This record gives sequence, C-alpha cells and structure tokens, in this order.
Amino acid sequence: MDSIKKLEEISLQSEALFNRVFGHQAPQMKFLKKNNQGNYFINNNFVYDFGTDGTANPYDEDMWRDVDMKWILEPDVKFKASYISIRNRKLDFQGTWESGVFRGAYFSGTRSFFESGGVFAGGVYDAPNENFKAMETRFVTGKWTDYKNGILGKANYDSESENTSWVALISVPINWVVKLKGDGGKELSIKVLKKIDNINTDFQFQVLEDSKVFTIKWQTIRENYHNSGFFIKSDSFELLGDAYKINRIEQVSLLKGDYSMKNQDVVDFSKNQNLAKLFSIKGVPLKFKLNVSTSDVQNKIAQLQKSIEDGSLYSEILQIKHFIESGDITGYSDNEFTYLKPVFNNIQGKVIVDKNVLSIMKKINEIIWLLSFNSNIIKESKNETLSIVVNIFKKILQTNKIARNKTNDTSSDAGENKEDLTNTSSQIINALK
Repeated sequence: MDSIKKLEEISLQSEALFNRVFGHQAPQMKFLKKNNQGNYFINNNFVYDFGTDGTANPYDEDMWRDVDMKWILEPDVKFKASYISIRNRKLDFQGTWESGVFRGAYFSGTRSFFESGGVFAGGVYDAPNENFKAMETRFVTGKWTDYKNGILGKANYDSESENTSWVALISVPINWVVKLKGDGGKELSIKVLKKIDNINTDFQFQVLEDSKVFTIKWQTIRENYHNSGFFIKSDSFELLGDAYKINRIEQVSLLKGDYSMKNQDVVDFSKNQNLAKLFSIKGVPLKFKLNVSTSDVQNKIAQLQKSIEDGSLYSEILQIKHFIESGDITGYSDNEFTYLKPVFNNIQGKVIVDKNVLSIMKKINEIIWLLSFNSNIIKESKNETLSIVVNIFKKILQTNKIARNKTNDTSSDAGENKEDLTNTSSQIINALK
C-alpha cells in the first residue's frame, strides 16, 4: 500500500509540473496575472490581450526583471492596454499610456493615446499625431512614423503669416522659412529641412543668406524649449550660435519655401543619354529647379551641368560602382560625407586609398546635397526630393548588396535605419525599381 501511495504522489507531482510548463493552468505570477475572463494585468494595469513571439515565457518573473522589460513595472507607470506583445524581449504597446516613462520598442495603433502624464523614451511612435497628448518636452527619444502633417500632437501650419507674434518651431512644415528681423536691421531667413521623423529626432536648418546647413539635436531644443522651440517677437534668437544671434527680434514671419527664389537654374539629366536612363521616373528624365542663393551655389550648378553634358559624371559613377563590386568600397567611409550615409544604408565601411576615388565620393555627396536642399524636382513633391535622389544613387551603385553581404556591422544604427530614407510614396518606389 505504501508503494502505491508513493506512486500516486509522484503522478500528481508530474501532472502539476506538466501543466505549469505547457500552460494547461497559467500560474499566477507576481507581475503578470490572468483573470477568468481571459484578460491580463501587469502590476495591476489592465491588458485586454497579450501575446509573445514564442521566444519569451510571460510567466517567467526573471523576464520581467530584465533590463529591457523592468521599466513597465515602475510604480508610477499607469496604462490601459488593448494589446501588448513581446518580441525578443521588446515590447509593442497598443492602448492608452497614462503616466510614467514609456521605453518600449513600439507605441502603435490608430486608437492608442499617449496622455499628458506620460514621457516617451521609446523606439517608435506609430500612432496618429493628434493622439499624442503630452507636452512636447515629454518626447525624449524615438522615431515618428507619421510626420508629414505634424509632430508631437501639433499640426503643421497650413498658411503663411507676415509679422506675427510668434512661430512654434515644431509646427513649421518642411522646406518652409522663418524670416526674422532684429534690432539694428539684421535679417535672418531660416529654412527648416528636417524635424523629428522616421530617421531620428535631429532638426536640420539652412540659413538662406549663406546656404549653411545646421543640425541641432532635439535634446538641445527640448531642454530650453521656451527659447529654442519658438521664434518669439521681442525675444532673442541664439539657436544657431553667436554668428547668427539676434539680441531682440522685431519681426517674425512664416513663409513658404519658394518665397526667396529670385534666381533659379535647371539641372537637366536628359542632356546625357546614359544619365537620362539612370536619373528618371517612369522613363522620364529628371529635371531639378535649383535655388541660386549664392555665387558658390551657382558655380556648383554650372559644374554639375557641365559634367552631365560631357559625360564625366557618368564615368565617375561607373568607377565608384566598379569599386563597390570589387569590394574596395564597403561603405560611406568618411563622416564628412553626410549625404552618402543613407545611400550606403548607414554602413561606414572603408574606401580604397585613392585620392581620385575619394574626390568622386566627395562630389557625389555634394551632388546629393545640391539637388536635395537647393531644389525642387519639377512636378514632384518637395518633401520627397532627398528620398528620390538617395534611392536613385542606391539603385545605380547597388549599395543594398553591401547591406546584404555585411555580417559584422560596426555601425550601431545601420540595421535600425537602413531603410529609413527609402519610405517614399509607392509610386516613386515602384518607379525606381
């Protein structure tokens, strides 16, 4: 009898262990609980539905203590989730985030709301712009998927305004200009080239008076938001340093980007038969209207047009393509080649030690800048110009092969950002394939 009783005890223990492992009866753990209706609670925060990719056990308390997950257990975190999923210990959240710091990989969904008590320090904000209810300064890090009509819960301006009281920086549309007039008659025209978007949180500006381009970190703007986030009449302007400082703003105007196009020139790729095939959309060679703001830009335009017509640009592009195919060029190489980075999917790699090759790389980098930030493609959207030019050079040089062949990526952002600048409209993507 004793031996039979012992066997029954072992059988019951085995059955209990089997149920715990295979989920016949979900254990009630400290951090994740499930009620009789099939809903969940994480630290007493309601979760309507919950899922994983199979690589994580949601009832493993050690998982919730992991550095990538424990932020959701902070006592000030409050939310109501319609769905939470965990993939490779990265959290995707849908629902209403009420308070605390969000550090998940994705905040997503058309019905997801980020309330005023929350701080966003996550990966990607992928919900409608108007659903972001927190103050602008509470967006600390992350990418913004829907940025064309507004960011941080604020819509873009849709009309010009002359001599207004103030202009909010985050509401200025891409390629629009804020014109400042200071005491003593100093004037400054600042074109907004980039804001928080699906690439990163950097802002980029161009001073039209001398064509200089500045990249300003969002952290710099956010930490002194009253002075840096607005252009305010009677206040000072110091965002771009002492050389462009205005002690007291007398006038603030918001103008469309083409307001100052007093002189224009056209770069026409149809002037060369080979380049016409490469620089085209649906078989139509591209033409670029270039804004001639300085004599230096005018000279660069003339040099570019000459290199198109005499075929030297085509020859130089073929040289770079050859060195990529041979493995002598494996990335953009030099951090000064800012506009080549997206062409090479942000892979730095190396370039053969050859002055001529480096000179051509520098030239292509300059061409991308010239065509993207000093021009509008005729009959195409201004906002897509950079993406179009980048996609064309990626296709010509076949740099995606580098990304596919690369096994040890030294750039921490390469995998994350390699497609960021290629999210153009479906029409343009299909045309460039």
